[in-house]
Amino acid sequence: MVKTILITGATDGIGKHLAKKLASEGHHVTSMVEILKNLSWHFKRFVQSP
Repeated sequence: MVKTILITGATDGIGKHLAKKLASEGHHVTSMVEILKNLSWHFKRFVQSP
């Protein structure tokens, strides 16, 4: 079952790893990023075209 998951603190460390793992399992992941320059990393990794 695909779930929608919100992760705060996904800039690095455990939050970043968890976001990658859950997205790779097919879940819809929304992550909160504190440092704006890291936002591009999240888009490259998690945003997929339909």
